[in-house]
Amino acid sequence: FVFLLEGSQTLLAQTNTSPTQMVCVGSTGEPYLIPAPTSGSTFSWSISSGGIIASGNGTNQIAVDWGNNPGGPHTITVTETDAFGCVGADVTVVVTLTDAATANAGSPDNVCAGNAYSVISATATNYSVISWTSTGTGTFSGGTTLTPTYTPSAADIAAGNVMLTLTALGNSACSDATSTMVLTIIPAPTADASIDDNICEGSTYTLSGTSATNNASVNWATTGTGTFSGGTTLTPTYTPSTADIAAGNVTLTLTALGNSPCSDATSTMVLTIIPAPTADASIDDNICEGSTYTLSGTSATNNASVNWATTGTGTFSGGTTLTPTYTPSTADIAAGNVTLTLTALGNSPCSDATSTMVLTIITAPTVDAGPDDAICGGIPYVFVSGPTTTNSTVVLWSTSGDGTFTGSSTLTPIYTPGTVDIANGTVNLTITATGTAPCTTVANTM
Repeated sequence: FVFLLEGSQTLLAQTNTSPTQMVCVGSTGEPYLIPAPTSGSTFSWSISSGGIIASGNGTNQIAVDWGNNPGGPHTITVTETDAFGCVGADVTVVVTLTDAATANAGSPDNVCAGNAYSVISATATNYSVISWTSTGTGTFSGGTTLTPTYTPSAADIAAGNVMLTLTALGNSACSDATSTMVLTIIPAPTADASIDDNICEGSTYTLSGTSATNNASVNWATTGTGTFSGGTTLTPTYTPSTADIAAGNVTLTLTALGNSPCSDATSTMVLTIIPAPTADASIDDNICEGSTYTLSGTSATNNASVNWATTGTGTFSGGTTLTPTYTPSTADIAAGNVTLTLTALGNSPCSDATSTMVLTIITAPTVDAGPDDAICGGIPYVFVSGPTTTNSTVVLWSTSGDGTFTGSSTLTPIYTPGTVDIANGTVNLTITATGTAPCTTVANTM
């Protein structure tokens, strides 16, 4: 006879012979076995909870896939049946699942050259110790915490980026967890607004000799109230305000906007404004053909005298005053507009100041109701041809009688005489044409 010795077997997990064993959550293919099994025996395995037997049931060794819920205890039980059908005592081992370590170094980030970088978004769980390393040659302060400060080296800055690695050492049975983030090192910006300079009052000033590097964009600011044209370029044009002129100088500041997260770089220059004349010919305007135009709203300062000129062939009355009257010529009317220029003769050393306005000459409207005509009483009158108009925006027909128009705002309306019209035997039909402002209306009757 062969006797099965109950309880003589030992259940092992890998090389662990402890009756209570630790396994990391989520582990798969964990081996459990009865060493030196009796020839011909079969083995029946079961797990109280926490995992499943992936393979090996019936043999002396199984593989277990453990779940993701930490804790326990989870009991693995095996019962041996020998070749003669004898059943041995249960052999057990108690398993506890331990949470796996996690590490997250945070999202990629950047730092400006010359600055230290503080990690603020790193996380880690289920660890015993954490540490940081770098692919560069910079240094960590607080390198065993989740919020270290990294100071890039000159080599890091030259390379443009460095990889920071967070390692969280796993608790017993669990592996370490690592995570990396790329730290990009952005070059710091520079700005140079060039040397101090001066202009004559009334002139604009175009910057030159300026520079900016390692910047996203540039902009300009003034201590005065003047305005920039092209104020987001390195060569803007600055137009001083009246207050700037009164002050005599302004400071112009160039700002080079750093690429995030770098701060901006600034540089200043002083622009001195030399007194000079000003001239304002006022705003563009228009008149109707056949009219004269008297200038208004004009001004000139710091000047010895003024005079006016035209691109046309019209004439000025009072052409050395600020309020002359301009009479357009036939050629001006045909051209449709002229440019009138005011010149304020400057006191030395400034040049003259000029200002222009465009005087548009609107062609006067014309209208012709067509020749007189006759119809048979009681029959509507249709304008087939004859009425004409030029330079008008709207036409409208009216009657001296009591008839009615169909299409009274067209050149070819239909007129239906009224009873009074028929009784009188005649009626006057008048077309009125409205010209483009400032021209008024004209009318003609048939």
